[in-house]
Amino acid sequence: MVKNTITARLVKADAFSKAEEQLWRNMCDQNPLLKSPILGPEFFRIVSQVRDDAHVAIYEKNDEIIGFLGHHRRPNGFARPIGAPFSDYTALITPPNPQIDIRTALHLAKITKFQTIGLVDPYGVCVDIGGIEDEAFGLDLTINDGENNAGAKQRKNVRRLRRNLETDFSKISFVFDDRSPDNFKKMIGLKRAQAKQTGIHDFLGPPWVAKMMEILFNADRSGLHGCMLSLIVDGTQIAAHFGLRLGERMHPWVATFDPEYFKYSPGQIFLMDCKQPLMDAGITYYDLSTGAQHYKNTFTNSSFPVRHVLIKGDEKVRIPSTSNRNDAVTRLSRRLDQIACLELDFAGRAKGIIHAAANITKRIAS
Repeated sequence: MVKNTITARLVKADAFSKAEEQLWRNMCDQNPLLKSPILGPEFFRIVSQVRDDAHVAIYEKNDEIIGFLGHHRRPNGFARPIGAPFSDYTALITPPNPQIDIRTALHLAKITKFQTIGLVDPYGVCVDIGGIEDEAFGLDLTINDGENNAGAKQRKNVRRLRRNLETDFSKISFVFDDRSPDNFKKMIGLKRAQAKQTGIHDFLGPPWVAKMMEILFNADRSGLHGCMLSLIVDGTQIAAHFGLRLGERMHPWVATFDPEYFKYSPGQIFLMDCKQPLMDAGITYYDLSTGAQHYKNTFTNSSFPVRHVLIKGDEKVRIPSTSNRNDAVTRLSRRLDQIACLELDFAGRAKGIIHAAANITKRIAS
């Protein structure tokens, strides 16, 4: 091998060693922007149990590993982040002072196009890529006693809603890491019903997604696992979040509430009051990611910039930014890409596109 030449090895989970996994984990631990459970090797291993197109490109220079890029790849060289569309963040994982940039990484891995989601770039390996700017939100429980950004008017309104709930029910509590199979089934069912009602694609319906959620829900609690936080009144779950937990960080994917309790706005009560059960469980960062900026900004206290961008591996000039595209067009484009991420065969994708077309007026209006 020529000295200082960078090479790439493409491996699946069964050929990914424990030593390589630990090195990936060590790189993630060196920067807060890379600490999301989504960006770690543990998530790669979980997704590999339900997707046979999951790979990691391992980059080496002088026999030293200098980076990792987990992805799903198609025969035509197109790739997406591991777990897409559940991969709310994308990153080329490297140590500080990286020795490789994203386009070199894509070229070496024979990736012609890489559709990123929530791209984070703490070390500047993705310069001049354009794309759509976005903001990711979280509740940092290590600052200001974990208080969110809600103003006095919002807090007053939630206090009123909470009093109404307390008047009508005798026992209100949170259950962190709720292990009830019935509550888990209810949460999934409510979210799928909401998707049907609002016309969005049923993102929990595909078999590989259902299997992944079950694996995470039943996973060993000492490592990466699915964690459900439930708001319970008189023994009934009225609101819940479910997603990844690894160590002190939690990243919910699914947020739902029981419509029978709509008048109490349980979602607002949940977000206003969840900080204490999270802190009691040792969570230091509750990651709500992107989307619904006004709503999430109210109930969080931290944010950082990300980008959604299609990176071309052989592109030598700056890709124009699409941040000024029509919002409706952008949303439609993302929904079609989500269908492509979720449905792994032609029949599923065709059905999803037909469903999207049938509900296009409803979704654009939202």
